Amino acid sequence: MSIDDLAWVGAWVLFAVHLTAGMMKVLVPIPRIPAAMAWVHQAPAWQVRAVGVIALIGAFGIVLPGLTGLPDWLGVAAAFGLAAFQVGAAVAHWPLGITARRQIPINLALAAIGLLVGWAWLA
Repeated sequence: MSIDDLAWVGAWVLFAVHLTAGMMKVLVPIPRIPAAMAWVHQAPAWQVRAVGVIALIGAFGIVLPGLTGLPDWLGVAAAFGLAAFQVGAAVAHWPLGITARRQIPINLALAAIGLLVGWAWLA
């Protein structure tokens, strides 16, 4: 398996995670969002929806260039953008208590995948 193949696996993982989380934050009524996403119950609705939209933009941004012929730099930008997004999520989860802190290793793993995908596509 080549580095490019591994990058595509990582890109599809990021797509699936961010598509799922983004759709939930955009479409599901906030009281029905699972307690595992504790911050959404403490944040204004507009902020929850905005985070969902950003996740969706990143999800599609990472796969569409390779599928449609859009410029490759868009996929690289989306990969690095999703990495930054997840680092920001980890920072935001820290002050919210132990339930939210359980999410931090997942945020950092997703950030690492984004960095690796972006790096592989730059090469």
